[in-house]
Amino acid sequence: SEQSIASRNMTQALLAHASFSWEQIPLKAGGQSSSCWLATSLREAGAHELVLMQTSERLIHLDHVDEELYKMIDESAETCLPHPNLTDVIFLGRHVAASGQPSLTVHPIGNPRQDLDPLGGIAGRLPPPSPRLASLFRSLRSTHGAPKHNAGLAEFDITFEATHHGPWLKAPALFAEIGSSESEWPRQEAGKCWADALWREFGEDREASDASDGQPIPLVVSVGGNHYMSHMNDLVDLHPGLVVGHMLPTYVVRDAGDDKVEACVREALTATLAAHPSAREVLVYMSKKSLKAAERKAAQAALDSLAAALGSAGPVLRAVSTSAQLRKLIAASAEQGK
Repeated sequence: SEQSIASRNMTQALLAHASFSWEQIPLKAGGQSSSCWLATSLREAGAHELVLMQTSERLIHLDHVDEELYKMIDESAETCLPHPNLTDVIFLGRHVAASGQPSLTVHPIGNPRQDLDPLGGIAGRLPPPSPRLASLFRSLRSTHGAPKHNAGLAEFDITFEATHHGPWLKAPALFAEIGSSESEWPRQEAGKCWADALWREFGEDREASDASDGQPIPLVVSVGGNHYMSHMNDLVDLHPGLVVGHMLPTYVVRDAGDDKVEACVREALTATLAAHPSAREVLVYMSKKSLKAAERKAAQAALDSLAAALGSAGPVLRAVSTSAQLRKLIAASAEQGK
């Protein structure tokens, strides 16, 4: 977004990154997008097709951008047109925190509670979480850890955030952000770190981002924990093949009542399965340390009702209450995939 200093910083770093070889795509007048580019180096290599779009709108208000993008392009122009079907949307934005702790963050999007005013998007609705959540997080941590970036960004945390804010769209999505204040948003080192991380993710194609081959890749949905999902940061570091879906923090379900907890957990599971249609098993981590007994019971009810609706053709939905049990099941699932 042109309105966001961090977003402009990341966009400029991507455009300056020689490996992507961007080609500008002509747009129709009057659309949400002001500029659009195609990474021709990836197309020519037969890899991912990556489109970079800059808009004058706030990112959280770009509802249905996955359906609108192709309508904005001037198809009559002599240029390389991107494929009309988006498989993934990554929003480049800013993170704000009262602590002011410098950070580079990754998170799924949506507004879990139907009874609370949405921050962009739709109350009670969660878009499918990008299958790249875990792999991009690992790419970012690896990039940040390299001497090229670590010296200038040593004080930055690399962390997940819990599912929060809009926009609403049907395509799998995530936010990639620079935080947490006006001091960090324009820092060129942070923008360049993100550009290198995205090239590592797309250009080097380091990891399969989905269980598209039908192999039993571990898939985890988290219910409970702090906003920065510290337990998920550690899990993804420890288990390179791990894939993550929506992550609901404790504050979303705390004292919400059984019906509301059940509704937002079921929405998180349903949206995650939409992003991973070939998943065979989903480990649903309901932290015994972070959730009250009534909250875990309501979350379990959501899991049970969805499992019943999916039937034998659906994946196994397995509740886990301790980190030790979760690590054991992840290891076992990964072993089956070998």
